Amino acid sequence: MPHLATPTAAVFAPDGRSFLTSCGPRLVPDGPDTVWLTPLPIEEPTERITLWAQLITGMELDAGGGFHDLSPEAWRQRYQQLQSLAGQDR
Repeated sequence: MPHLATPTAAVFAPDGRSFLTSCGPRLVPDGPDTVWLTPLPIEEPTERITLWAQLITGMELDAGGGFHDLSPEAWRQRYQQLQSLAGQDR
């Protein structure tokens, strides 16, 4: 469960598989410390991840860091690109 307050400290376990975050003194209902599992890296090429995210959200990130909606034609193009990548070796 996420903290109800902003964590003020974090530390990784020596094996890197988990980490602990702390909100300091016990001032919040979730307590001062929470242990989290470290997410595993995604082992897909960046292009596939980007296309998948664009198809799921219907949006893309522009060069200025903003989002905009994909047109139906742009969405279809992204879908075809993703399909063409599906048969490639990883």
